[in-house]
Amino acid sequence: KLQFLYLIGNPPNTRPERMRTFARPIVNAAWLRERLADGAARNVRVLDCTVMLDRSDANVLPYTVRSGRDGFLSKRIPGAHYLDLQATSLKGTDATGTDSYGNQINFQFDQEAFFKVLRGLGVHNETHVVLYTHTAPMWATRVFWMLYSAGYAGDMSVLDGGLGAWEAAGFPTDSGEVDEAEETDCGEVLSPNPELKPPHAVFTTKADVMQQHVVDQCGALVNALPSVPMFEGRDAQYGRAGRIPESIHLPFTAFLNPDKTFKAKADVAAAFAAAGLSAQPEAFTAYCGGGISATVPLFLALTVLQWECPLQLFDGSLQEWCGDASLPLECGAPRGVTQCVQSLG
Repeated sequence: KLQFLYLIGNPPNTRPERMRTFARPIVNAAWLRERLADGAARNVRVLDCTVMLDRSDANVLPYTVRSGRDGFLSKRIPGAHYLDLQATSLKGTDATGTDSYGNQINFQFDQEAFFKVLRGLGVHNETHVVLYTHTAPMWATRVFWMLYSAGYAGDMSVLDGGLGAWEAAGFPTDSGEVDEAEETDCGEVLSPNPELKPPHAVFTTKADVMQQHVVDQCGALVNALPSVPMFEGRDAQYGRAGRIPESIHLPFTAFLNPDKTFKAKADVAAAFAAAGLSAQPEAFTAYCGGGISATVPLFLALTVLQWECPLQLFDGSLQEWCGDASLPLECGAPRGVTQCVQSLG
């Protein structure tokens, strides 16, 4: 049985009073190219975070999950390393060491395993980590959220548009295996900084979602999946049809341009406003199918809009909620929100 471990927050006497701010949470391909060329690359680690979700009709869940390493070996930004999210997960590997992605989409992370993987990629407290994907940015924003939760001391950024933007700019790519000497523990310190950990818990549980959003109806609960039929309960891809009661439909795609770059700040704010969030709510919780695409609105609320209300990811998302028959689901059209948000996508 999958167990959930949320290594989040801080002891009361070490919690910062305000949200952390970030110098460059989003960087473009030209900025990264210049950074890698000017001799400062020794303090930069570019990490490909891609995980592949293959549509599957044979399983209860809508996807099977596999590593994105093959794509990384086929084409990558020069000097990049592959961050295997599976190795940072409590799902991890089975007793024989065999990969066990199975149908599990979410990756409840183990902070100790996460930092061990980062050390092995040469990341330390002074490293500027730049995250990118081959696909939509949700895997990069997921890792950003993990770093933020853990109180990572270095700078961290998401590459706007990922590998596609890098190629569109005409910059070169590499392929093939990475020199093992480049993927070794640098021996320098990598440890969480309690003063940089979030002032509020940034992961939440189904019990807290039930109490805060369904029972108390406090704050905003957002479903970030793009599918309208799934939101309205006409598609039972997670075993039971419907959404968590009191949910607003705010697809992560509402924040992306066609080339998968992030929309401008004004358009990000407009997408939130179309969902009834013209100002930050008392609390903001996002979920999706497995705790990945929901990190896109969370990332933008934190770094672009700089909301200071509690921002939380329901990591178990619909996989966990739909798997518990005691928890309620709601079907039918939403309160006029989906159409407004979809028009922004």
